[in-house]
Amino acid sequence: HEDLVFVHGRFGLQAVIVDERGPVGLRDWSAAGVADRHVDFAGAIGSVAAHLGPEMVAVFEDAYLDATGGGRAEVGPHGPTLDFYAILDECA
Repeated sequence: HEDLVFVHGRFGLQAVIVDERGPVGLRDWSAAGVADRHVDFAGAIGSVAAHLGPEMVAVFEDAYLDATGGGRAEVGPHGPTLDFYAILDECA
């Protein structure tokens, strides 16, 4: 069952605008729209693994879930829905 929300659509490290204060915005909203919340989560996990290393994925997952108020029950890091969107992200 899909959990539809507004998503960035291409969320990852490449989309984050950072200055001396830290993250201050997101760029490239061309793929934004309504989709399953796992779309952005899967894309971000792939980006973190590729750019920072797989060991940082758990750190990112915890920070993301804390920031969004999500719980592992809703957006579990290794559930079938997330796995599906991770495969789609790799194909993009």
